[in-house]
Amino acid sequence: MRLALSLFASLLTLPACGGGGSGPSGTDGGAPDAEVADDGGTELRDGGADARVDVDAGPPPLRDCEGDYVVRTRAELEALYGCRTIGGSLTVDGLPGPDLGALSTLEEVGGDLAIRDAEITTLTHLAGLTRVGGDLALEDDEELGDLEGLGALARIGGTLSITSMRDLETLAGLGPVTTLAALRVEENGALADLAGLAGLTNVEGDVLVAGHLALTSLDGLDDLASVGGDLNLIRDWALSDLGALAAIEEVEGRLTVDRAPELASLEGLSALERVGGALTFSQVDALASLAGLSALASYGGLQVSDAPALTSLDGLPAASALDFVLLEDAPELDDLGALAGLESISGNLTLARLPRVSDLAPFADLAQVLGDLILDDLAVVDLSGLGSLAGTVRSLQLRRLPALRSVAGLGAVSSFGELLVESNDLLEDLAELPPVTTAWRIRVAFNPSMTDLGGLGSVTRTQDLSIEGNPLLAGLGGLEGIGVVGNDLELVANAALRDLDPLAALSRVGRDLRVEGNVALPMCAVDALVARVDVGGDVTASGNTGTGSCD
Repeated sequence: MRLALSLFASLLTLPACGGGGSGPSGTDGGAPDAEVADDGGTELRDGGADARVDVDAGPPPLRDCEGDYVVRTRAELEALYGCRTIGGSLTVDGLPGPDLGALSTLEEVGGDLAIRDAEITTLTHLAGLTRVGGDLALEDDEELGDLEGLGALARIGGTLSITSMRDLETLAGLGPVTTLAALRVEENGALADLAGLAGLTNVEGDVLVAGHLALTSLDGLDDLASVGGDLNLIRDWALSDLGALAAIEEVEGRLTVDRAPELASLEGLSALERVGGALTFSQVDALASLAGLSALASYGGLQVSDAPALTSLDGLPAASALDFVLLEDAPELDDLGALAGLESISGNLTLARLPRVSDLAPFADLAQVLGDLILDDLAVVDLSGLGSLAGTVRSLQLRRLPALRSVAGLGAVSSFGELLVESNDLLEDLAELPPVTTAWRIRVAFNPSMTDLGGLGSVTRTQDLSIEGNPLLAGLGGLEGIGVVGNDLELVANAALRDLDPLAALSRVGRDLRVEGNVALPMCAVDALVARVDVGGDVTASGNTGTGSCD
């Protein structure tokens, strides 16, 4: 303690913090420059007079320090000794350890407080801090094990962000904060729970808890009742319990649980009444049902994917309208009954890689799909269950449906943006398609039993037409009505195709014409087509080696 009495009076008259190396940018005068003395004190320089402050000597005269501060050295830190408030933001970046002793007088930060990549082991010298007006960010402070020292902090005006804290085991020590603009807790390898957030009742924006190896529960969020944005639980590999979310009644945005392989139950969501966005459960290996959503009255959309233990959607509340439905990669799922009563989907309906789903009856009331309707790797034999569907479907995709024998049951659809029928082993024809007049892209490919394109007879115009790899397709019956293909026409590798007679009405192909590898098709039939059709781009014709007559 080497503060000279003769200098004490001059220190009492120091002006409020201002410019200088560690002071606020864009200001001048105010806080004195700082240098570290040989014995660890701080040299304060003002108008050429040197003074040395020993931080352990006791509190200096308190002052309000205006502006923003960036602190990277101990000298810059100790120059803030005596600041009761900082009017702007304070960023501590890459500071050598071991502590923040010079901030022991700090009570308020008007803007953001960020402590990044610091070698500190404790926050105890922030025990007097009661308010941060903006964001509080702790990031890459790898030696910090807890938040002891922030117990007086009752107000954070912005986002609380705690990320990449290698040794942080607990959030214990954080003060009684009840409301946050947003919460981000991410990539803290040793963190086991969120206990220090007890008392938090409302987050106005998004909540993100992500990237943890040791986090087994969300204990600490027990009082959280509402989330004004999205609630995202992502890559929390050991998370097995959502019980701490039992007070949540509303999530204004999306609710996402992604890559939580140990989570077996949604029981902790029993108070949840509304989700404004989509429900997403992805890569949830242990989840066997959606039970636990008993209070949920409305939600915007549904995604369930990579759920190998899921057998049904029981527990999902009924909905008459959704933004989208995506169910994929759930090999044991065989019951979609919870979707009964659904009448409208404003986006896509995707059912993919659900090999035990053999019945589309739960969609009996579905009258509208404004996006894509994708059925991929199901056990359905026809499209019964979609009989109420009407109007325009942007894309109908029937892919890899090994039991599909008929497209019967598809209601009164009047047009498709795209019709894709691909790799359906038993499908022989399209005869039961509704009489659509418009399909802007048609692709029928790799259907080993396909013999007839009947069902497309009412289509008069398309932008792209591709018929490929259908080995039993001997003719193009069903395409008689097509007069114009706006872009590309492809007839490729249809081994039994013998003639092009059904294309008699075709007058124009806007871009490229490709006829290749149809080994039963005589080349003279291709030449005749090329001779009478206006082709706007390139013509590719080869491998059509049939010996039939073109008379």
